[in-house]
Formats: sequence, structure tokens, C-alpha cells
Amino acid sequence: MSTIIDLTYDIKEGMLSFPSHWHIPVEMSILGRHSLEHRETRKIIFSTHTGTHIDAPSHFIKNGKTLSDIPLEKLVGQAVLIDLSFAKAGDEISVENLKEKLEKFLNIKKIIFYFNWGQYWDSDKFYDNWPYFSKDAIKYLAKLNIDFIGMDTPSPDFYENGWKTKTDSPNHKILLGREIIICEYMHNLDKIEKNIFDLYVLPIKLEGSDGAPARCIAIY
Repeated sequence: MSTIIDLTYDIKEGMLSFPSHWHIPVEMSILGRHSLEHRETRKIIFSTHTGTHIDAPSHFIKNGKTLSDIPLEKLVGQAVLIDLSFAKAGDEISVENLKEKLEKFLNIKKIIFYFNWGQYWDSDKFYDNWPYFSKDAIKYLAKLNIDFIGMDTPSPDFYENGWKTKTDSPNHKILLGREIIICEYMHNLDKIEKNIFDLYVLPIKLEGSDGAPARCIAIY
């Protein structure tokens, strides 16, 4: 019997969200009530990058492909789990770190990076000085025949390389410019007991969107 692991955080009211005006807190309210309408429905307000989610190229690439344009082959298939949990807060992952870890798996198109950063989920620490990839490391990844990377951190970029900086999110731009899909805030990566597994990443199908929350699962 297969092992199935949910790699997705619950979306709930008051949950952690990126501290910026272009990411909003989750709001949920009851519309239909069993006591009156004899059914339950809800109104939900959240941004496209809430919880476990994917970034489509248009998130950072002007006129880039949107969620609607992403072929399912980029979201479903064999993946490899790469353990980078040795990295501490603020550490930079180098090309050498990746070459050492990936040399046996260069034929796999989907890479999931485990930093053990989920230990800080639902706390301010989650968005504080997470480990990140050097620009050269991302350039190395972009030259491989990959179409998807995932991670349990908020971003592949250095946390200070954000909005209004001279080097605003360069790693995002390199990856998405190559149409390599990014999945952030992945959950339960420590529960995956195989290096190689089948990955399913199924975002909400929002027409023309820059990204969306996704249900992600590993099966082996």
C-alpha cells in the first residue's frame, strides 16, 4: 500500500501571512447556517500567495505565463527531496552545496528542498532571516533540465532582497524567467522517508492568476 503525505498547511483565519500590503490576512465568515438555511457555506478572503502556494511566471515576469498557462506536467511527476537542514538562519546555499546533493539526481525535473524551516511556522521567526540560495546557485539550478522547485521556506531569495531594493527578488526572476515553477511554504517534508517520490501539486485553478494556494502531496 502506498504512503501518502500531505505537504500542505491548512488555510485558516488569522494564519501567518507575508508582512506586506500585497499579501492580506485570511478572513473567513459563515454565510449559510445549519440553524437557518439548513446548510453551511463560507466566505473566504485571501491573497494568491497564502499558505502552501505556487508562483506562476507572471508573479515577477511582466507578461509572463499565468497560472492558466502552466501545463500539468510541471506540477505532477517524479520529484527528489534534497536535505538542506544543515543550513541555519541566514545561511546562503552555494553551488557547491547543490552539486554535492544533486549529482545523483540530474535526470529528475522536480526538486524539493528541505530546510526544516517549518519548525517556525505560525511564528514571527518564519519570516525572519530564513536560509536562502545564492544567485549563482539559482543560476546553476536554472541550467538543469528542471521545471519545478519547492521548499519549506518563504522564498528562495535572501530575505533583505525584497521590494524597493536594487536587487529585488533576483532568484525569483531567474527561475520564473525560465518558467520554472516555485512552490513555497511546503509542509511535512520531514515526514518523507524516500529520496524519490511522486509529487502532486494542484493549485486552485484561477484564470490568469500570478499564483494560487495548492494542495500538495507526496506518494511513494
